[in-house]
Amino acid sequence: MLLSRNASQNNRKHKRLCWRRHRASRRLHSQRTLGLAKQQPSQSHSPLDGERNTPPPAPIRLTPLLAVDESTPAELLWHIARTAPELRKWLIANPAADAELLEYVSQAGGPGVKQAFEILFASMDDAVAQRKQQRRHKPHTEDSFRFSF
Repeated sequence: MLLSRNASQNNRKHKRLCWRRHRASRRLHSQRTLGLAKQQPSQSHSPLDGERNTPPPAPIRLTPLLAVDESTPAELLWHIARTAPELRKWLIANPAADAELLEYVSQAGGPGVKQAFEILFASMDDAVAQRKQQRRHKPHTEDSFRFSF
């Protein structure tokens, strides 16, 4: 008797579990069919529908002008440095390029990078020489003589 009682309890549990699964699958099926019905354009008036039909924004074309522009975000400058070796020489001319970016560009190299750094360093040397020369030829005023003693 004990064995048959356990068997009948197990049978009831099994039927209950099957019935729950069946109801859950019916709910899921009805949700899927309702979801498909909502996606049909004749029945849907969602504000998101206009966004779905618009094309994605065009990708940014990597150009020398973009690499030189100081308003270009730093993340984009790094992307150019990593993915476009032919544009690395233009990053050197960008006033917004930080020391880390310039170090990366110098280590990574690329066409024209060495010459671009030579031009940058030569211009820096010229600027320093001009400042020194301006200091030497600065005309003295009465105030400068008064405080020089």
